[in-house]
Amino acid sequence: MLKILSNEEMRSLDDKTINEIGIPGVVLMERAAQGCVDALLEQVDASHYPLTYVFAGKGNNGGDGLVIARYLQEANFHVHILSTCEPDEYKGDAAVNAKIAKKMKIPWNIIKNEEELFKLPQPQIIIDALFGTGFSGSLKEMDANIVKFINSSSAFVLSVDIPSGINGNIPVVESDAVKADLTVTMAAAKKAHLFYPARFFVGELQITEIGIPGYELNNSHFPVNLIEEKDIIFPLRYENAHKYKFGRILIIAGSYGMVGAAVMAAKAASLIGGGMIHLAVPASVYEVAASQLM
Repeated sequence: MLKILSNEEMRSLDDKTINEIGIPGVVLMERAAQGCVDALLEQVDASHYPLTYVFAGKGNNGGDGLVIARYLQEANFHVHILSTCEPDEYKGDAAVNAKIAKKMKIPWNIIKNEEELFKLPQPQIIIDALFGTGFSGSLKEMDANIVKFINSSSAFVLSVDIPSGINGNIPVVESDAVKADLTVTMAAAKKAHLFYPARFFVGELQITEIGIPGYELNNSHFPVNLIEEKDIIFPLRYENAHKYKFGRILIIAGSYGMVGAAVMAAKAASLIGGGMIHLAVPASVYEVAASQLM
């Protein structure tokens, strides 16, 4: 089963991992970035030193982006960090990685207005590390301009944790949002990853482990799971078994001009292994339904 977390549940797991278990936040940040880079390298050609923009917000999602920039520079990508704030404005674990990025002399541009942004050369790869699961509400003007720049580009776009402009708790997209080719999320899927219209912006979804213990992630306090095909195991059906051994299903459905759903339900019941299946329909559509189930 695929674990699904809310933004608040994810933050509580991060806090517990850092403050109670004792794994430093910078370690989680390194693991998150490594997972993103590994996923990216599976999908892009790095042999031609691609021009790569890392849009790094002020929070921990931006901190992940700063580590990604470092790893990509080490992999010979032509990396530029782009932000709307100065490096010394970062706090906590993100500040640690901002200092490292400056010491490693990774090019860093401070975007002050829309004109500067749209004068930038077009990149081959964009890393969206603006907000992550910390976003809610609507984008501010400069952030909205960045999202428009990203979406107008032909670059391959990787969003860190969740495409910027989307609240991880809800599938509703309230403003502009990054349209990612690949989203790499941490530890577990979030609600907006799986349901439309937000799902449209996610692209391919990959989940990366960052060091949160499995027994914490699978705690009963986080009960929402998505059942996957591999989780569905039917009991063994013996060759000499008969239909009365596999349960009875009664389907009451259909009306004049609306018999299709009733027929599909009956066929689906048969396909999933139902034994004796009864379809009850109005007399007016009996012949139509019966002819489609012969």
